[in-house]
Amino acid sequence: MSSRILIVDDDSFVREVLSANCRMLGHQAMLASNGAEAIKVIGGSRPDLVITDVVMPEVDGVELVRHIKTTPSFETIPVLVISGTANLKTTAKCIELGAEDVLQKPFETSILHARIKASLERNELRKQAALAREVETREKLGKEIVGTICHNFNQPLTAVLGNLQ
Repeated sequence: MSSRILIVDDDSFVREVLSANCRMLGHQAMLASNGAEAIKVIGGSRPDLVITDVVMPEVDGVELVRHIKTTPSFETIPVLVISGTANLKTTAKCIELGAEDVLQKPFETSILHARIKASLERNELRKQAALAREVETREKLGKEIVGTICHNFNQPLTAVLGNLQ
């Protein structure tokens, strides 16, 4: 299944490398050079996954993760963070905000591919679980409505039958 992956990095070479890796896996790559551009892209063309750098101009990766995870219409989009700095505080912050994972640059291609696949698979499982909960809720509501209708229909019939006896 082809997914749309948004790649956010201020380094055009890194964007191209990530884009090529996504295409290798059969996915469509969308590109943004910073978090501000990414927010516009997400609003116009909801991606299935966001891969973002941490250190970028305007809106950095930490703020992008925060924006995605606190915006109700975007909060379910998985985010992978790729960082060239080994700042554990930043790594922890990204994960606390809801990033799926943090990879250090330079990244191993096989690990990147595995993280992309795992993130997309987990997201699909979350979607299926949410759909199953919605179906269950609708079925329950349907049964409650039918029960209420039957009750409301039977009440007058019981009174009529009682008067006939």
